[in-house]
Amino acid sequence: MTPGQRLRRLSDGVEGVVREVAIPGGPAFATEYRIMYEDRGELLMAPKREQWIPVEEPRAPLHEDEIREVALRADQALRAVDRHEVYRYWERPLEQAHDPELVRVISEYLRARS
Repeated sequence: MTPGQRLRRLSDGVEGVVREVAIPGGPAFATEYRIMYEDRGELLMAPKREQWIPVEEPRAPLHEDEIREVALRADQALRAVDRHEVYRYWERPLEQAHDPELVRVISEYLRARS
């Protein structure tokens, strides 16, 4: 285990992170790596006997055409809401954006995320 590593509990799929924590009742400055997870807003330390597996890191970043398609699909959904139309998600999105600013913001976000 390394600090910052993301893990998933086998029993229920809860995600946790490995952190370096002080050993309770141990000598001064003694630390160990433990899995910490959040449950209902409270940060908890996982018991050592629980089984955890590493979380697979996301695959390669999105290509430009994939980023454009995601942004245009979000724009298409907004267009349907604004115009009270049926959102035809099975059709290819129009290249003409209903809200160009939305397309720009989503594209920037997806580029920064990868």
